[in-house]
Parts: sequence; structure tokens; C-alpha cells
Amino acid sequence: MSFGSPPAVEYLEGLSTERPFVPLVDTLAAEINQVPHEVYHRDATQSANGRQRAQRLFEHDAVATTLDRTLLCDVLDAAVAWSDDADRFVVESVSGSGELSAPTDVAAAGRVPTVIDVTERLTATLDDVAVVGGLPGPVATFNELLADARLDANPETTALIREVFGDVARAYGRAGVDAFLVTEFATGAQSPSAVVETDVAALEMLGNIAEFFGVPVAFVPEGYDVDVAAEIAERTPIDGVFVDSSDPATLADRFPDLRVGGGITPELLAEPPDEIESTIEARFEAAPDAVFPASGTEIPPETHPSKLQAVSRAVGATT
Repeated sequence: MSFGSPPAVEYLEGLSTERPFVPLVDTLAAEINQVPHEVYHRDATQSANGRQRAQRLFEHDAVATTLDRTLLCDVLDAAVAWSDDADRFVVESVSGSGELSAPTDVAAAGRVPTVIDVTERLTATLDDVAVVGGLPGPVATFNELLADARLDANPETTALIREVFGDVARAYGRAGVDAFLVTEFATGAQSPSAVVETDVAALEMLGNIAEFFGVPVAFVPEGYDVDVAAEIAERTPIDGVFVDSSDPATLADRFPDLRVGGGITPELLAEPPDEIESTIEARFEAAPDAVFPASGTEIPPETHPSKLQAVSRAVGATT
């Protein structure tokens, strides 16, 4: 764990009003480190070095260990492979028998050891920056595994995913993360009630794990309906939520007990640097203390560094 309590953690825990800057930087770090994306995601040295280099360049306050949405799928005996077309890992098929299973030692399975290695390298080298353990959410994992299936019709699968989700979280805790970050993605054809119940069950369990390790939990409901995200937030012990919105101050009204991150959207990053800077300055000067500058989706890897540097300058001018 980073020495002391990083500013981003103090903010999430309500101990500080100094807003952290938390862009979700993952594959963009491969561009900065000038390595192929697949190599970056497979190699712990490249992954850790890229994240550290990106943090030095953009001066953000939290570094996520991974945003890989298939991390848990790989553990559950699915065939996961790199796709050049999608520029990420994808599930090609489940096991030959069609049955999913979890290994006895989840922390040693699939790509989890690589991610834990990255975590340990980051916690050993970053002191004032929060190292955040990235966990793909149970709904995202289910949709990657069984794209045409329904959550409410497969309780055994959702329970197995939740079990592995908890095991990876515990491995992160032992590796010394400063916080947990759960990334969910568009819910597809799943019913809102099934999405809520699936996420609530997993986040309640994660809350207990987080309490044991003494770290906060943040949630990224990418593509979620606001009402669905609000219900999950109201029913679970999470400390912060990252929303993909250009107006996080308004959405903060829906999450009165949470720190709400947002505003750094792909649309904003498409603007010239001077317009990005002026927009962020105006937006966060007027925002309440419960809102902090963050992205609710991964920063696109094609983003020019000057765009995030403009955000960093603006954040520095408003804190």
C-alpha cells in the first residue's frame, strides 16, 4: 500500500475536500510507453512502467492496475484471446463442456498473477498516488462470457462470478491496493432488476472485503441508466462513483452520499487543448465539493497527450 493515505483516498473517504484528478488511463499508457498494446497488457514490466510514465506525464492522483473486462473470464476456464480488431482481450468460447469452473487458487489463475505483479510494482514505487485495484463487474463479466444469456436465468453462473470477483479482490488487498475500482459496462438486454441485484450482491461482498483491508470502493457504471446506477449506489457501501457525463454536478444530486467523478468525456477530449482547459476551469469552479474531475470511461488510446495535459493544468488551477 502507498505510504500514508494518498489524497485521492482521503477524498473518497470524506477526509479531504481537495478534489483528485482521476482519468481512467490504461491502453493509452501503452502508446506513451511505445509498445504494442497486446505486449503492454500481457507483460507486467511494460504495464507497470507505462502506468508510471503516464502518471508522471499527466500528474493524475490515482492509477488503476487494469481495466481489462475479461480478467475474471480468463479465470473461469473460458478461452480468452487478444483481438487486434477490438484492441483488447475477448472471450472466444467457454470451456469445451460448456461448464464454467473456478480454480482452487484464483490468485494464480489466468492473467491474475500478471495483474497482481503490476499491483505490487506500483505500490512499491508510488507514494502519493493511489494504486487502485481494477475489477470488472459481475454484469460485464457475465455478458462477456454468455452474451446471449440472461442473468436471472443463470444464478449458478452469477454466484460463481461473484466468488471469483471476491477472490481477486482479496488478492488485491494482500498486494496492498489503496482502493478498489469496479468497472461495469453497458448492460445490454439484461433486465434492470437483474442488473441491480447482481451488482448489489457483489458490491456488498466487496464492501466487507474493503472494510477488512481498510480501503474505499469506487464504482464505474459505464453505459448504465442513471436510475439503475442510483439504486445500486443507494443500496451498496461504495464511496465514489465515476459517471460518463459532461455535467457531473447535476448527477451528484442523485448520489448525495457519494463522491461523484466525471466530466472528462471523449467529447471533451475531442476539443482543442485551450478549449478543454477553459471548459474544465469553468465547470469545476462551479461544482460542489462532492464532484471531482474523472473519466467514466477509459481514456481512448488515440488521445493526444496534450489533451490530458490541458485537463491537468485546469484541475491544478481550480484546486
